[in-house]
Amino acid sequence: MSLKITTIGKYYFPFEGGIEAITKSVCDNMAAKHDVRVIAFDHGVGAEAVIINGVDVRRCATIATIKSQPISISAVFRIIFSKEDVLHLHSPNFVASMAVFLKHKIFGKRGRFVITHHMDVFGRPIFRRIGMFFYKDNLRRSDAVIVTSMKNAEISKDIPVPVNFRVVPLGIDLEHYQLDEIARARAANWRSSLSGNAPLVGFVGRHARYKGLDVLMRSAARMPGVHFVVAGDGPKRAEAESLARELGIEERVHFLGKIDHQKKIELLSVLDVFAFPSTETTEAFGISQVEAMAMGVPVVASDLPTGVTDVAQNNVNALVVPPSDEVALAQALSTIIENRDLRDRLGEAAKAFVYSNLSLVKTVEETARVVEGN
Repeated sequence: MSLKITTIGKYYFPFEGGIEAITKSVCDNMAAKHDVRVIAFDHGVGAEAVIINGVDVRRCATIATIKSQPISISAVFRIIFSKEDVLHLHSPNFVASMAVFLKHKIFGKRGRFVITHHMDVFGRPIFRRIGMFFYKDNLRRSDAVIVTSMKNAEISKDIPVPVNFRVVPLGIDLEHYQLDEIARARAANWRSSLSGNAPLVGFVGRHARYKGLDVLMRSAARMPGVHFVVAGDGPKRAEAESLARELGIEERVHFLGKIDHQKKIELLSVLDVFAFPSTETTEAFGISQVEAMAMGVPVVASDLPTGVTDVAQNNVNALVVPPSDEVALAQALSTIIENRDLRDRLGEAAKAFVYSNLSLVKTVEETARVVEGN
């Protein structure tokens, strides 16, 4: 039976982000047999209605952005008056949560209501206090709440009411993590020009508060002769670069800035080890460590009580260390660099784990089943 499904997200393709990528993949899949509409905020492209892979995308004009939250009056009205068989809300999203609350208060709950809870809100106490009033009511009315890990559900402070949890781990499109011989040769030449024969540790991700780049820099200072490559961008990049200079390691810590997917997988393919030093439970899963594992790269991750350690399992397919502990991080990175057998064992186990458990196909199909009520 064909359903009319409304998905509410903060942004939507071509905006680049982990949540947006998963949202698009799920909507593309469902659009093959359902009438799928997306309501999202515009991200500099302006208000518009477009069809993308059969998905009806409505971007609503943003009048302001406060503490990373877009404010849109048109989005509120569009959500309130939308008609659908299934409503799927991606959270956190303060404005959308308020609009859904008002929709239910005005018209009552109609049809199936699913929430995907990506992460708890960090900071922003005023926004959080107001938003939680609406969000608690939405949770009570939900038919299912999707989380990437039960660990995230168990430690969540934003889900204080009993709900029907459905666990759907994040996945990646494994077809996009393949390199031919030409690309591998190009990557090897790039590494040689960057760091010669020195060991190479890598980090790829948004340079955000909770990513632990300061911990990584201090670990690098404890590992003379080892080069580090840091890809990505974000609000903490300048601070990390400044710390590298302060520690006197700027000649062997290479900041690449934002890179495209092809460059990313080529970079991953030549690493000795991937560092994932996140420091807070805001890091709910860690798709970048999954990407490294898919390329057969051993990972050292933080021992966080979130989905991060569903993926990185200590001495099985990765090494895990206490968060914010630069000494332990440096020791674990060095252990993998110095022990080729361990490096090979962890890398092979990591790749096998991702291919068996974390494919995008599985994520998309399971999310669609939850949304459809199956």
